[in-house]
Amino acid sequence: MKVPVILAVLCLTIGYGHSCKCPKIPTNGCKSQYSILGTVLGALPIGIPPEDERIYTVFVHRIYKVFINLETIP
Repeated sequence: MKVPVILAVLCLTIGYGHSCKCPKIPTNGCKSQYSILGTVLGALPIGIPPEDERIYTVFVHRIYKVFINLETIP
């Protein structure tokens, strides 16, 4: 019984160590209407270097949508 518990804790610890987290307030570098707050679980490189394109597997915590108040735009 102790061995499965130890292995489970070890796997969770290693998995958490390899994941990275997004900042608390997501930046919107692409000027998109949406930003995502989540944890990156993995990345799959696409193309040939030096192109830096990747497909990310993300555990999403929150999705933010840009709100534009049309009354403040001249």
